[in-house]
Amino acid sequence: MIIVKVELHSAITGQKTELARMMIDNIGGDLKRGNYRARTFRGRSAEGLDKAMTAGSVSRFALLVWEKPNPMPMRNKHYLPDTEPFVHAWSKGHAPVGDHHDMHRTIRAASVKTSAFDHPTVKPDAVMDKIVRNVAGSTICDPFMGTGSTGVAAVKAGKAFVGIEQNPTHFETACRRIAAALEGTAP
Repeated sequence: MIIVKVELHSAITGQKTELARMMIDNIGGDLKRGNYRARTFRGRSAEGLDKAMTAGSVSRFALLVWEKPNPMPMRNKHYLPDTEPFVHAWSKGHAPVGDHHDMHRTIRAASVKTSAFDHPTVKPDAVMDKIVRNVAGSTICDPFMGTGSTGVAAVKAGKAFVGIEQNPTHFETACRRIAAALEGTAP
């Protein structure tokens, strides 16, 4: 089991605000291909964002949506999973950046097949490129790096990248993808 705590540190006030705390544990499988469960104690909810807002560490946020033209064809008596919401939150002085077309609240991009990198939730380059382009900072940290989609986007945007990944196979895949992006040979 791994417990990850994500904190926002203010360079101006020195204040720390816990944005999320997740417990990740392997509930089956082996080291090569585990069956992981992540439980968020704080952060991935309106309540967690509200607490960050009232603590003063986050001044604004926007709800954005990734539209999937090719969602998984299963719906389990529910709607198709053809959208994925995500939140971009920022503190004063770090508002989203980019040209006019980068400021849309939606991005339409096809899902990446699991077989592409032997990972169930690879994010499309177009989605990660948009997210990274909108981040005002010069360094990106991804505490759940997976196969490195965020790192590839950071390299393409000319930003420094720090990635953390528990799975050695996914870590190696991420390193290869990021190295290819640095060399300009990424697809």
